[in-house]
Amino acid sequence: MRYVHPLDPAISVVILTHNSGALIGRCLRSLLEAGLEGTEEPVEILVIDSSTRDDTEAKVRPWGVPVIRCCGNVSVKRNEGLRRARGEVAVFLDSDCFAHRAWLATLVRGLCPQEQVVAVMGASVGERENVWSELEDRSYREGFLARVRRGGELIAMDTRNLALDRLFVLGLGGFSEDQPSFEDMELGARIRRAGYRIRYEPGAVVTHKHRTTLPAKWRQAFWHSRGSYLYAVKHHRSPDPEVRAFCRSLRIPTILWAWFGSGLFLAVLWPLVLLRAGPWWAVPLLSAVVLVPALFNPFRVLKLAFAGSLREACFYLDVSTAQRLGVLWQFLAERIPSARGITYARKERD
Repeated sequence: MRYVHPLDPAISVVILTHNSGALIGRCLRSLLEAGLEGTEEPVEILVIDSSTRDDTEAKVRPWGVPVIRCCGNVSVKRNEGLRRARGEVAVFLDSDCFAHRAWLATLVRGLCPQEQVVAVMGASVGERENVWSELEDRSYREGFLARVRRGGELIAMDTRNLALDRLFVLGLGGFSEDQPSFEDMELGARIRRAGYRIRYEPGAVVTHKHRTTLPAKWRQAFWHSRGSYLYAVKHHRSPDPEVRAFCRSLRIPTILWAWFGSGLFLAVLWPLVLLRAGPWWAVPLLSAVVLVPALFNPFRVLKLAFAGSLREACFYLDVSTAQRLGVLWQFLAERIPSARGITYARKERD
């Protein structure tokens, strides 16, 4: 099935891609063969592409879907999609997802500006390819979704499967372009601050391809934690008590105090090497012991290990170290000009 671009679309589906050549064909096929079923309004599809290392654009071209080249971080690309879209409703779908039958019609019917509902997030089912993707899927449902969902309402949202009132979001300033990640959560906090609502629609389902290796999950958790730090800085004093509670659940101050305490202890400990006060080998040994709680919760690791969940312990270690290092990195990047330059140069490449 080949896409035909409508002259006057009511809905714009925006798909962000970055080196997604292996997955974009499956995403578009699911959308055109099943996801648009039941949608009566004309729908346009846009692909916002920043690929540098594969043939994503060549893989999209046979489907007849327009490709818009855009460099910059994920917020820049989402804002480009909002500006280029012509529909009143902008729908974001990740390129590593595929849509289930009647996905779009089910998702957009939840939008109701008269009831102050300007954003609707659909459900996500993970592809369980191995133990690591299974654990990530469980972490998404029992971690993120459990914390942000209050019945049919949401405190925060995820752009892998999301419909927005496009003009309203542009009026709020779009996605915050200083966010390297967590840009969807940050927009959700501003929507709620403005007095509007985010609805959850469990019937609008996509299947998402999770990370299948610990290194890939580590990189994702590291970049997400940088965005979560900025989110907490901006919204920890929000007038919305639910947003404040979500900020507290990120535990940013606890992580920073753990690093501060470790740094203070090490600053006192290491001069002992120069003064030759005691055996030199005791200093690096104590340093390693001190840094453990800054990187992860050792009691939780032991609890998981003794319960026989060695893989869960490994998954927790992987994610926790990435999150805590990411928070520290972003904290320093906001205060050290050279670190900030490195951070934002990397962000532009990604």
